[in-house]
Amino acid sequence: MASAYSKASEDPDAETILAEFEQHPLYSTLDNHGVTIMLIELVVLAIFTVAAIGLDASRDKRHIANSEEIKPADDHIMTEQETQCE
Repeated sequence: MASAYSKASEDPDAETILAEFEQHPLYSTLDNHGVTIMLIELVVLAIFTVAAIGLDASRDKRHIANSEEIKPADDHIMTEQETQCE
């Protein structure tokens, strides 16, 4: 947009340049529906963000449930330092 306006300020036929710029279908679509498109994009982004966080949390829980806890073996001989700590 800024480039068309800067060209228009330098060119004596500024209204023709601005008219051509504003007639492009993309710009007219964005002028008419731009806010709605941005809000829909924001909502979709929020949904996928929450879904990714939820998926990560559920996979962490599943990984923790499937992993075995590290336990000392029954035949572990305690050292003097370990006995003093208890």
